[in-house]
Amino acid sequence: MVRFKNRYLLVELVPVSPHKQTIIEYGVPFKDSPYAAVTATNVAAYLRQGIQVNFGTVGAASTAQSLSVKYCNGSTGLMIIRTARDHFQMVWAALTLLNAFPPVVQYGSEQKPAVSSSGWKCIWAVKHVSGTIRTAQKQAIKLNMRKLRNLVHSTSSEEEKQKLVQIEASMIKAIRSIEA
Repeated sequence: MVRFKNRYLLVELVPVSPHKQTIIEYGVPFKDSPYAAVTATNVAAYLRQGIQVNFGTVGAASTAQSLSVKYCNGSTGLMIIRTARDHFQMVWAALTLLNAFPPVVQYGSEQKPAVSSSGWKCIWAVKHVSGTIRTAQKQAIKLNMRKLRNLVHSTSSEEEKQKLVQIEASMIKAIRSIEA
């Protein structure tokens, strides 16, 4: 019996300012942005559309069975995407070619991403590629830790700093439990 080989891509949505073509500050949370509506279903559908547009029917068919979004967090902009090892470079290329997150359109009782690219401008940055989901999770936690440390250094209020330090301590415990 042959085992199915996967690759897990840790992807971050990096927002771009709509007024100036500059990247928004690294530590800024996504709470008040339109990215809060990002879901695994919408990401997978938009990525499949991107593969169809850029690589045609053959590309879409070769990635159709294995492509799935395993983790998606709209507030941090992080997601873990699983794909077959043979096709992960095609998925990575499709992610690189995406330059926005589409607005969600209501189709009857379900919501689907619009086909147009006139959504919220962002960069789809692949931060890590691994062979196991556990390694991708560890890298996601480390990336969140870096963001948290940036927030701690940029905050002026002592009360907020104490809350962020407590969150950092709980994240360190989570890392240790995963590594154990």
